[in-house]
Amino acid sequence: MEKEKNSEDQIYYEEIIKKTKTGITFPKELREALFDPNEDVFFKLIVPKDKNRIILDILSEEEAKIQSEKIKSSKIVDSKVPPPKVTKKTTLHEALSPNWPDYFIYDFKNQDKVKPILESAFYKFTETPINLEDAMGRVKYALVSFLTNISTENSNLNSVDLRGL
Repeated sequence: MEKEKNSEDQIYYEEIIKKTKTGITFPKELREALFDPNEDVFFKLIVPKDKNRIILDILSEEEAKIQSEKIKSSKIVDSKVPPPKVTKKTTLHEALSPNWPDYFIYDFKNQDKVKPILESAFYKFTETPINLEDAMGRVKYALVSFLTNISTENSNLNSVDLRGL
């Protein structure tokens, strides 16, 4: 604790920086002052459990190898403990499926073409938030595309109970 206070009193460089989309970048003047561009530089990155600080210790190549081996060996011990099983939550979309016998009371000529269109509309209705315009557009497309001039075909297609969708 006292060591931290002493190091804070003797500040070499201080700057406010902002995290960018690609991460955190050391300011150029600090990079030029601390690091030789022709040498590899290794860091030990530490984030305390509080997650309120990032500690970077500059290491030599030999120290980096030693520290890396220590970290790897501790991770191997940790990885032997099996991770907790995550149960998959089913969404409304996965839990429901159209019950075609309830919707199609009579068979009709283009039933195999209408079913996938209405099925996609069914799943659009189960999404959150519901895209009502898209879902109803699919239903309208099925009705308009597959209604024929034959009255029996129209009555069979019109008998589809869309209230369950």
